[in-house]
Amino acid sequence: MAMLEIKDIRKTFYTYDDKYISGTSRVAIPAQLAPEKLDEVRDLAVRAYRALCCKGLARVDFFVEHGTQRVLLNEVNTLPGFTSISMYPKLFIDSGLSYPEI
Repeated sequence: MAMLEIKDIRKTFYTYDDKYISGTSRVAIPAQLAPEKLDEVRDLAVRAYRALCCKGLARVDFFVEHGTQRVLLNEVNTLPGFTSISMYPKLFIDSGLSYPEI
């Protein structure tokens, strides 16, 4: 299970403008978290997926608070985007697949 981190270099919040217009945010793959925090997020993602009886693909999004490192579930996206700028395909591409192969 791959993990991606959105790094917004301008503001506190990741906005529509950051993603679709200005392109000011950047992505870190894998997410730049301590190994034990990655394990915690991974475990919570699996638990959320199973609790909702999901089948097939899904993208589970979290927030990790600065300072406290508290992990907050944001959403379980059972139909993640597959455009060239979508996060879900970026994870597959980082693992070695090309966009057409996905």
